[in-house]
Amino acid sequence: MPECFIKTHRVVFWFFWALVSLAGIPAASAQEGPLNSEALILKYRPVLAPETFKTLLTLELERSGRPAKHYHIALWQKNPGLVRLLFEAPPSEKGKILLKKKDKYFLALPDLGEVIQLPPSQISDWGFFYAENLFPFYFHKDLDWGPVQHQGDQWTISIKRKSDQALWISCTLASPEGPVTRVALFDPSGKKIRTVSIDWEGAPPHERPKRMEVENHFPEPYRARIRIEDLRLKPVFPAQAFEIDLPGPTEK
Repeated sequence: MPECFIKTHRVVFWFFWALVSLAGIPAASAQEGPLNSEALILKYRPVLAPETFKTLLTLELERSGRPAKHYHIALWQKNPGLVRLLFEAPPSEKGKILLKKKDKYFLALPDLGEVIQLPPSQISDWGFFYAENLFPFYFHKDLDWGPVQHQGDQWTISIKRKSDQALWISCTLASPEGPVTRVALFDPSGKKIRTVSIDWEGAPPHERPKRMEVENHFPEPYRARIRIEDLRLKPVFPAQAFEIDLPGPTEK
């Protein structure tokens, strides 16, 4: 199996596993009175951290020095531990399946009758496979939340870890009440790791994410744009939805 083929699909698999956020459950609940910065960000957790859903997505992936690739993918998720991606386009990818079952990852190639198991160590080599690396403030405690600050025509919140007072995350808001339109993540030295830009639709309290762009700066530069075309919340999946009926997996 060509290494470039495996690497492309790892990036796509990470991207959609991390992008469960975009399945946008109906909106954040309305709040009365001013919110502190932590409460303001946390009120959007219901729309940025859904658990069980299925959706159709389009993805444009650009990597340095390579032509952009376009995908049409059906994404199913049953709780965070089960994720299934079915490639519907382009024709060269149609029918391929990426599957996550807890801490195991598989690439199924039905045309070849092959299943390749991707070890977590190889997935981790991409540096940000897991969902908590897009919106880590939903998965970490012991954080130092800065105030909502007005800067020009936007509002920002700086988030630091109490164990390390270097800037960790900068959130940009559409208004003092939200929603979050941009998240920038930094390493302890101040180097920018990636930025996540979010476009929303609907009016409060029923807004939800519709498009997202991830620009990765480190360790591998790339840009990914995603759009949701269909969404069904809390669906009933077929009994074998997260199984692959092919010969046993071979390790890569």
